[in-house]
Amino acid sequence: MHQPLTRHQAVAHTPAFASSITRLGAHRIVQHRHVKMAAHGRVFNFSAGPAMLPLEVLEQTQRDTLNFNGSGMSVMEMSHRSKAFEGITKQAEADLRTLLSIPDNYKVLFVQGGASTQFAAIPLNFTQEGDTVDYIVTGAWSKKAYEEAAKFGLNANLVAKGDNKSVPARDSWKLSPEAKYVHYCDNE
Repeated sequence: MHQPLTRHQAVAHTPAFASSITRLGAHRIVQHRHVKMAAHGRVFNFSAGPAMLPLEVLEQTQRDTLNFNGSGMSVMEMSHRSKAFEGITKQAEADLRTLLSIPDNYKVLFVQGGASTQFAAIPLNFTQEGDTVDYIVTGAWSKKAYEEAAKFGLNANLVAKGDNKSVPARDSWKLSPEAKYVHYCDNE
């Protein structure tokens, strides 16, 4: 019969890791092999994909999950056509435009589906054979997207290629004025 996992075992993934993890003072870190934990039981996650968020962000999310901006409901409960949700998407787009210096003549798309789905969905829905599309390749995911676009008879322009650790300097990018879109993956 399996024993229920403790919080530390669930976080550390195996009882062997968990057996050597000890709870320490508020700001001390416990480390064993590849698992780093703060004393409050939170994992320092440096993997690709979902990563560690600041505690303040998680606490704000927790509050908003119950009552987003005083709306009386969670974001997960509101209509995607509501004014409250429209405000969320407008703010997210404005934040992206500011953070990434996206000019007004570019569209920002929020799409669902896994990344691999979008590798084909974006070129299939926004281009025609022979169109030019720009790709900034910064790692494995953007490389796969770039290769997928080439399968559809597109002129897939390699705007810049990074070292799998960073985004090439903006002044090194070779954007095509006729490109239907620019593909950039910030999660390599």
